[in-house]
Amino acid sequence: MLILSSFRASASSTTICAGISTTLTGVATGGGEPYTYDWSDGQSSVGTTAVLAVSLMTTTTYTFTVTDNCSTVLSATPVTITVNPAPGASV
Repeated sequence: MLILSSFRASASSTTICAGISTTLTGVATGGGEPYTYDWSDGQSSVGTTAVLAVSLMTTTTYTFTVTDNCSTVLSATPVTITVNPAPGASV
């Protein structure tokens, strides 16, 4: 029996300005392919691909979950994207 041996989640940038995009990437190895992916923001699923582009207005934490063909389910350490507010203009 193969075991899902490695999985991790990361972001291309973990601190962004409001409205700017960043890319979430999940990687899994071992176990039985194909893999099923799920990105969650804590309230709902926001994507089912290994790579997901997100554009945020508020700081958000994402959890990456992988299920392999052998029904092994693992969740990686959550990734938090910190969003700095857009600068305000004053005259």
